[in-house]
Amino acid sequence: MSSKKASVKYSRDDRLEKAIWRLNVTAHGEEEMDLGHAGFSDDDLCEILRYLGRNKFCRDIQLMGNQCSDEGARAMARALRANSTLTKLDLRENLIDDEGAGVLAEALRENRTLEILDLPNNSIGDAGAAAFARALASPQGCAGLTTLRLGSNPFGPNGALKVIKALATNAALTHLDLSRASLGPDHGRALGESLKLNGGALSTLMLEFNNLGDAGVVPIAEALAHRAQHG
Repeated sequence: MSSKKASVKYSRDDRLEKAIWRLNVTAHGEEEMDLGHAGFSDDDLCEILRYLGRNKFCRDIQLMGNQCSDEGARAMARALRANSTLTKLDLRENLIDDEGAGVLAEALRENRTLEILDLPNNSIGDAGAAAFARALASPQGCAGLTTLRLGSNPFGPNGALKVIKALATNAALTHLDLSRASLGPDHGRALGESLKLNGGALSTLMLEFNNLGDAGVVPIAEALAHRAQHG
């Protein structure tokens, strides 16, 4: 006689209650939490992130594929200012636009522990890209951030160019994703100049699905070769 394994489906309220409980433990807490694709709204995330701000254990939180927009991004910015443990934050496939990107970028000026920020497939435009560029270029901004993924957002050539120029003075970033970022030959030339001035920190660039062409790729290759010879 065959037996069927029972499947348990949790409601969004159940998932919310469990997430809060996991973040609110005071001893032997989890270092990695996957809260992705849970259907959490901004209100839900505000509740969750209130506990993240004072959590002392979680180093990696995955919130991809939820419904985080500006209000959720503001709650995350507050958490980043209060939290000194989190090193990786995954916010892919949410609803974050320029306003949300701006508050997150401002929070990175104060946070010293976050190393990896994933933001592909949101709604970040030129103003949001410019906010990250200002944070990257500021003297003490984004001091701990080593990986920034901004690919597949709707910012245009101007926003992308500001991020690229900010790399010239940023000594912390080692990985940058600007795939599907409307890059053309002028961006390749600007990126080559930034790489020459960067001092060797940036080591990995994701530039897939752009239109750099030979005129854009050659300056990047020459800058990388120059760094290899004089590194």
